[in-house]
Amino acid sequence: MEEQMKYYAFISYNSADEKWAKWLQHNLEYYHVPSALCKEYPDLPKKIRPVFWYKQDLSGTKLKEALSKELESSKYLIVVCSPESAKSVWVNDEVLSFLEQGKGDRIIPFIVGGTPHAQNPNEECFPPALLTLKREEEIRGIDVRRKEGKQHALVDVIATMFGIRFDELWQRHKKSQRRKIIISLLFLLAIISICIAWRYSVKKELITQAKFIAAEAEKLAEEGDRYMCIKLLNYVANNNKESLNNEYFEHAVRSLDCNYKFPERFLVHEGGVNSAIFSNDGRYIVTASNDKTSKIWSVENGECVQTLYHNGSVFWAEFSANGEYVITEYTELVDIVKIWSFETGKCLYTLNSSEMMCVADDGSYIVRALNDSISEIWSVELGKCLHVLNHNGVVTSAEFSSDERYVVTTSDDGVSRIWSVATGECLHILYHSELVYWALFSPDSKLVCTIDEYHTVNVWSVDTGDFLYALYHNAIVNTVKFSTDSKYIVIKTDLANISIRSAETGMCLNTSDYSTLGIEFSSDVKYVATTDWLDRQSRIYLLETGECIQTLEHDAQINSSKFSLDDKYVITASDDNTSKIWRIESGECLYTMYHDGNVSLAELSADGRCVVTIEDYDNIVNLWSVELGLGKMGKSNCQHILNYNGCVRTVECSTNSKYIVAGLINDCPTKICSLETGECLYTLKDDGYIFLMSFSANDRYLLTISDFDDISKIWSVETRECLYVLNHNNGIKFAEFSPDSKYVVTASDDSTSKIWSVDTGECLYKLTHDGEVNCAKFSPDGKYVVTASNDKTAKLWSVKTGECLMTMENSFFVSFAEFSTDSEYIITLGDWNDIIKIWSVKTGECLHMLSHNNWVKSAEFSPNGKYVATASMDNTSSIWSVMTGENLHVLNHNNRVNSAVFSTDGKYVVTASEDKTSKIWSVETGVCLMTINHKDNVNYASFTPDGKYIITASGNVVRKHKLTPLPEILSRWSEILGPNAELTEEEKERYFLN
Repeated sequence: MEEQMKYYAFISYNSADEKWAKWLQHNLEYYHVPSALCKEYPDLPKKIRPVFWYKQDLSGTKLKEALSKELESSKYLIVVCSPESAKSVWVNDEVLSFLEQGKGDRIIPFIVGGTPHAQNPNEECFPPALLTLKREEEIRGIDVRRKEGKQHALVDVIATMFGIRFDELWQRHKKSQRRKIIISLLFLLAIISICIAWRYSVKKELITQAKFIAAEAEKLAEEGDRYMCIKLLNYVANNNKESLNNEYFEHAVRSLDCNYKFPERFLVHEGGVNSAIFSNDGRYIVTASNDKTSKIWSVENGECVQTLYHNGSVFWAEFSANGEYVITEYTELVDIVKIWSFETGKCLYTLNSSEMMCVADDGSYIVRALNDSISEIWSVELGKCLHVLNHNGVVTSAEFSSDERYVVTTSDDGVSRIWSVATGECLHILYHSELVYWALFSPDSKLVCTIDEYHTVNVWSVDTGDFLYALYHNAIVNTVKFSTDSKYIVIKTDLANISIRSAETGMCLNTSDYSTLGIEFSSDVKYVATTDWLDRQSRIYLLETGECIQTLEHDAQINSSKFSLDDKYVITASDDNTSKIWRIESGECLYTMYHDGNVSLAELSADGRCVVTIEDYDNIVNLWSVELGLGKMGKSNCQHILNYNGCVRTVECSTNSKYIVAGLINDCPTKICSLETGECLYTLKDDGYIFLMSFSANDRYLLTISDFDDISKIWSVETRECLYVLNHNNGIKFAEFSPDSKYVVTASDDSTSKIWSVDTGECLYKLTHDGEVNCAKFSPDGKYVVTASNDKTAKLWSVKTGECLMTMENSFFVSFAEFSTDSEYIITLGDWNDIIKIWSVKTGECLHMLSHNNWVKSAEFSPNGKYVATASMDNTSSIWSVMTGENLHVLNHNNRVNSAVFSTDGKYVVTASEDKTSKIWSVETGVCLMTINHKDNVNYASFTPDGKYIITASGNVVRKHKLTPLPEILSRWSEILGPNAELTEEEKERYFLN
């Protein structure tokens, strides 16, 4: 029967070996005895605990007696042996005590340093009590330093205590450890599997979210809410990194970025915006909104620098001329005017606007008409009334002169008065026979106009108060404006008729019967702009002659027309959802700023670098960046490069991506243009119109074919001269340079193809067919030429010898043939046929027949030679495997597809369709990544050789579209959104993002 002890073992050690004592105690107490061993030896304990080791547990007691007691209660004594413990009195006493108790056979030396029975006393590890044992009492020490390691020594200690063979326990121990490792690994694998499943579930959820948001964003774009659209996409991109890898999300981002011009900044209120005006220095914008605030914004960064709070909807806000004050007008039962300090944002004065109020240009004075017979002149700086101006009737208006020396007031007593601002003295009384509605000074402060209830404009001298003349009308006069030089007066009546008159004599110089909504003078007094809403036009007149020199047209009512400060441009705002900037000299529309709703206001900054626009009932102010005269505007990836008088059929880009030239369907000069700027560098002088062209690989030469002609020409790009004329006996259909730029191959209706020397213009070989040759192309290695003919064959020729190496028979006219990039395959296309064939160059065998449901218009190999892209009149483009002939992806359009071209890296295909779109597709997945909208059928689309742009030809316009990396687009959108980029909680809830 196993004796019962308090401790299974007592560990004796010196403080220098404390870490070993700790290790032993922990590993013994937590050692799991193998269950199989317990079954074999039923008396063995399942756990080895407790193990005593810590002497401080006995503090406060008589240590020696306590230790003796604990030793008596311990079954085994494990002595941690080292040179330090050998010299320890405590360790030696504990061994002696255990020996005295007759348990010498249960002492286990655990050697961690030194040597037992060493000759050198300093190396001795056994305490003296162990050294004095008789030979028959000597015990075996367990050395932890042996190569087998600590676990081996631990198991040796346990085997000794259990009284079993070490090997028997060691084998069981290893088996148990293996089992633990396997269980741990299985557990770890289960955890990893759960984590992977969780991550997959999260990833799947994020991908679903990205796809859902992409669809919602496209709906918002269709509904005309581009602000919310980019805000939503930008938020999801920043909070869902999986969205950047989602092709549907990419399509939404790229398509929106490509098809719309965005403002430089969105300035956002919480309610509809009623006005937006630049400061005179162009650095700030003040806005008025139905959200009961007026805000001052920095033009530079779009930040709100001041918020001016009101108790009602603010319908007007403007800066004082010196920029020190802001004047706002809002509704709170009655209309109220507030004057604010721009610097501090504090309200200085509050006035009832039913009183009538006017602020001097420099903001230093205010004149108030108090809705009775009194007006007051106030000092803004002092905040007090300087002068009281008395009438005998109700004051109807008050106005400062531009030099701020005078104030004119009008009254229902038929009298207007001119007052001195400095003294408050009435200088002149202007008598009328009826109520006077309002009055205004000329810019030079020499004349004053008064408008009475009988539709008469009366003109007076400010210096003398003399009546000069009267201008009679048959309708209410609602607008009177002086030109900036005070030479002309423009008058508009309620019948929308306008008249331009000499300010000196009142003589009528010009009249207009158009439905005029507004009138604007240019600052140089050369022009006047009228806004006509019925015929959707703004007209620009020469003031001197009254001649209409430009008519600016929109598709809906025009709400405003304003001149730029330099009088070279006019900016218009219209209900056709656009604002436009026009060049006065030519009438050319330079920029069109597209909006989601009717544009009620558009203003140019004084420096002509920014435009601010607002839309009806919208809470967003659009701040646009423009550089007039430099052709730069807004944030857009689309740029018009070329405009032609004829339809553009194809576009060719030079290998270095510097030049671009277009092939046309009808007669028009061929221009070589800069791809970067769109500037026409020079025009080729040719007798016919050029429908096909090709740059040499070294970009030194340009090859052209003129329609209805039997010649092709080689041009020097550097000198612009025609170097050689390549003749056939009938029309030439195709021509191209060899990859090394040494040769040209041509294909002609005269049943021949010819190989020419670029150096000499000499015909080296004539390649003969039995019918018209439609196409001839070099292999990428430059060794072969393949020709396609109406004799129902395609032929392979040696460039070196001109010998026909192979004939590929077809059952229909062959319109096109091309090599794969590795020169191992040839693709052929039938004329007005839906079959494409892939041939082996080595064997001449037809490997695959690829079929569409209608005529195939184009086919080409991918740069790696693994795929073929086709474009068809069946409204689809397809990506095919060259190895298997399998149709991997069908790329759908809503009308005929005219071309399908791979990108230079082979990752994308761009298609051009008669559904007025060009689309970019992923070759790997077949998902549409981008849709580029056009106003006309897209005849051709391709990537530039450097892969940075997509070039499209639609109608008579060639456009380039930048392939901006997705993070760059989103970063730009973050700039545009500024502090408004974060979604509100309501918006998050609406799109399930909270």
